[in-house]
Amino acid sequence: MFIVLSRLDYEQSQDQLFSMIGDVNMVISQDETPDSAVAEVMLMIGDARFRGKGLGRQMLLVLMRYAEEEFFIRKFEAHISLENHSSIALFTSLGFTTVSTDETFGEHLLQLQLDEPALQALVTQSDNVSYSMDRASFHPVA
Repeated sequence: MFIVLSRLDYEQSQDQLFSMIGDVNMVISQDETPDSAVAEVMLMIGDARFRGKGLGRQMLLVLMRYAEEEFFIRKFEAHISLENHSSIALFTSLGFTTVSTDETFGEHLLQLQLDEPALQALVTQSDNVSYSMDRASFHPVA
């Protein structure tokens, strides 16, 4: 789990709680075949001040690039509530597609397979995202 802080808020206040945008998480699973690793990615923007500003996109791009570079992950999944239209739109804009819907749990399963064109798109989109690691926290430019 990475807690994401607003750099500007943190530099002004030195208060991590006040500066917290949200968090981004990844759970990696793998069966017995070498190329079977899958990262389930999760995102939460807890502070309404930061919603709708593109920060969720930045957070996901950085996390996915980290997963690909550090763990060679080429497949991503996300479970998203049927009512969470903004998250569905975000993940879809990054190339995820809906592969199933579970009415019992009220969620869609979205997946992204990073083939070479998708990997190049990820690199291109994440190249302009500025962040720093500080005790396992991302600080996107906000």
